[in-house]
Amino acid sequence: MRKRFLLSIFLINIFSLVFSQNTFQKIFTSDYDVECFGAYQETTGGYILTGIAQVSSTAYNTFMTRTNCHGEILWSKTYNTSSTIGNISQRVVETHDHGFLLAASIGSYNAYNILLVRTDANGNTIWQKTMQGSGDDLVNSVIETSSLDFILAGTTNTYGQDAGSVYKDVYLMKVDSSGNLLWGKTFGTADAFDEAFDVIETFDGHYAATGRYIVSEAFHCFLLKTDTAGNMIYMKAFGDTLQNATGYALANTLDGGYVITGSSTLAKESFLDFPDEFLIKTNADGDTLWCRSYRGSNIDGSENGSSVVALADGSYAIGVATFSYPSVGFVPNKHCVLKIDEEGNLEWLKAYNQGGSHYPYLTTAKGEPGYVLSGFTNFYVPHFSPMIIKLNDDFESGCNETDFTNLTFQEVLPAKVKTPAVIIDSGGVLTTTNVENDFILNDTVLCSNFSDSCFVFTTVKEIPNGSSIAIYPNPANDQALLEIISEKSQPAVIEIVDDMGKEIFKVEMKLSSRKNELRIDVSKFQDGVFLLRVRIKENNHVIKLVKSGLK
Repeated sequence: MRKRFLLSIFLINIFSLVFSQNTFQKIFTSDYDVECFGAYQETTGGYILTGIAQVSSTAYNTFMTRTNCHGEILWSKTYNTSSTIGNISQRVVETHDHGFLLAASIGSYNAYNILLVRTDANGNTIWQKTMQGSGDDLVNSVIETSSLDFILAGTTNTYGQDAGSVYKDVYLMKVDSSGNLLWGKTFGTADAFDEAFDVIETFDGHYAATGRYIVSEAFHCFLLKTDTAGNMIYMKAFGDTLQNATGYALANTLDGGYVITGSSTLAKESFLDFPDEFLIKTNADGDTLWCRSYRGSNIDGSENGSSVVALADGSYAIGVATFSYPSVGFVPNKHCVLKIDEEGNLEWLKAYNQGGSHYPYLTTAKGEPGYVLSGFTNFYVPHFSPMIIKLNDDFESGCNETDFTNLTFQEVLPAKVKTPAVIIDSGGVLTTTNVENDFILNDTVLCSNFSDSCFVFTTVKEIPNGSSIAIYPNPANDQALLEIISEKSQPAVIEIVDDMGKEIFKVEMKLSSRKNELRIDVSKFQDGVFLLRVRIKENNHVIKLVKSGLK
């Protein structure tokens, strides 16, 4: 049994933090419409959100806003002109050095360009790059890889089989940490609308993407796997003729496979019907293990799974956009979370408002336990306004919640699995740009339950597959022992940052498939709370380390 130390001077505060997680619902308002397409909690406990903001009666810009752990705004910036028509997937990721990378589509309908902006933690621009193609190019997803490069997924008709036409190919692009293009690859066939909506790094170090792909003249959800150079390993398509299926998000599963969510009409008569959200489970080779479809009632309206989180117990949580279920007001759009067990069976569905909310996006919290559900709403104020809902481990936010489990139904998704024709091409050019302005948002709390501090104290962090990370003693005075139990041999990066985000310790380790130990000298650290970050592949594991001069 490991010993875990707590100094008595910290007992009351630490116990309250351990058993009380920050929860809240908050909106951010402006004089015009502001639409948020994704908010994420960073490792320091704050939030970063992005989308499109109307900045005057006629102009729209891409924006990025950072808040503290209570959702109070620290800074907000806009970058270049954009519009919302056909452009709803702005994304931002926290980088390994605690800055951010924004990936957005700028321009106008049928003439978008891809924009990348890398900043430090304070919003100061490190570099900006655009892909100013001759066609219509959109980015829908971005991640930072274990090699500290960036992978983007979207669509293009500047390059590929549909260059110069109205049709599009799936587009993947890899960029290094300095903004240099490493490669760009297209996947598609001529005269077809093919698009990627999400990309992840797989447990074996490759990349996987999902989206929609034309097969037999119908949209099919696809699973594309490539190596690190963008060479295709396989592509699988799920769907049927005279139907519609689109994958909007995917995640790694504990057994090395994948889950995909999105929307489809496969459980309905034809593509003309309202779609339902679905979940497809595959193994590492893309072979289907099970497929499920879920729909609401009273009314049965349009629904889609916009995001999916694989949980440590093998179950799944899906962020759902729907206008099924009873509504309040005249706009039936709602933010929901659907909880599914490891076999695809419905556990529960909960709505976090009953109307007027759009484009929900669910992610795992990084700086503390729980989850983050985001989007935008016009239920509380006349204009569209970004919304952040911080959920605890039980998916509770503290207000505006309704359980609709008894109005939700599941069915087997009758998806046919196909191996589509794919032609691979390449292309891409990035140029330097520099357009940014400050931007003012106001925050309004709908409900909240905040801890006394932004820090949540954790000593031991369990990782799937029987692994764990521990730091002790904690609080530490002179020496702290970091213990990492890994299920296999793999590299890791260990960092410690102070409360201002400044890195004060960094070391690279080669983990073995057993217990690994690293002794850290904290004697020269100032008394206070620090973030210890363990980076293993695409996963960041964060523990709060307390330095105390008391013995």
